Amino acid sequence: MTDFEETAIYDCRLRPKLTDKPSIGRVRFYTYTQYLDSFEEIYNLFSKESVLKGSFDKFAESERQKRGTTEVDAEFLKEIESWREALAKDIAMKNQKLSIRDLNYAVQITIDRIIFLRMCEDRGIEKYGQIQNLLNGTNIYRRLREIFFYADDKYNSGLFDFKTDQLTPELKIDDCDTWSPPKSKRRQRSFSWIEPFFLKRKCFEHECEVRALINKASKKQNYDIGFNVSIDVAELIECIYVDPNAKKWFIDLVELMVSIEPDLKNVSITKSPLGDRPWE
Repeated sequence: MTDFEETAIYDCRLRPKLTDKPSIGRVRFYTYTQYLDSFEEIYNLFSKESVLKGSFDKFAESERQKRGTTEVDAEFLKEIESWREALAKDIAMKNQKLSIRDLNYAVQITIDRIIFLRMCEDRGIEKYGQIQNLLNGTNIYRRLREIFFYADDKYNSGLFDFKTDQLTPELKIDDCDTWSPPKSKRRQRSFSWIEPFFLKRKCFEHECEVRALINKASKKQNYDIGFNVSIDVAELIECIYVDPNAKKWFIDLVELMVSIEPDLKNVSITKSPLGDRPWE
C-alpha cells in the first residue's frame, strides 16, 4: 500500500549493482506537491489510454537512446558467454579426447541445466541456494552432478536425460575459477525475471525475432484479443537450418515438406554449423 507521497519511475533494463545510489536508473521523480503541475505529463505517459496507444513504449525507447543503457538480458547473455568460455577451456584441458562437437554439447548442456535449476530456485520449485552452496566445499562438479541426477528423477525431461547423455557424467572438471570465483566477485544473481520461453543462446542473439506466447493452461486467457498478420514467407525465410547431428532421413523429410510448399521452393536447407566452434 502507498499514499503516493512520492512516485519514482525506474528503467529496469539497467543491470543493478549493490553499490547503486537510488538515483541510478531513475527517469522520473514526482512528489505530491508536483502532481498538479505535472498531471498532463503523468497522464500522457501512464494512463491506461496512453499506454494502449503506445506512448509509454515510445517514452521507454527514447530514454534508452538518450542514456545508452545496456539491457539486463544483453548483460546476462554476455555473462553466460564468459561462463561458456571458461568452462570450455577447463573441460578441453582435462578431457583431451573429446571431439569439438562433444565439447560444445557438454558446455552448453551443463550451462542450460544450471540456469534451469536456478530459475526453479527463484520460483520456489527447488531449494533456494543449492547451487550457490556448492562453492562451500570441494568436488564441486561431482556434487553438482548429484543434483542433476536428482533433477532427472524429479522432472523426467530431456534436459536431464542421462540414459541418452552418457558423456557429461564422466567428465573431469576441476574446482577452478569456473565454479569458484574469488569471494569478492561472488553474488547470487536473481533468475526470477527470466522467462524460459524467451531465453535464447548467445549465438542466436542476432535473430532479434518477435515471439508470441499463448498460455493454454490459463483458463482466464481471452483468446479473442489479438490480430492476424499477413506475411510473405519467402521474405522471412532465407535458409532452413537443421540440427548438426540430424540423420539423413530427417533432412530428406524436411526437404520433402519444403518442396510441397510453393513459397519455400527456393529456400535452401543445410545443417547448422553451431557444433563446429563451441566457444562461439
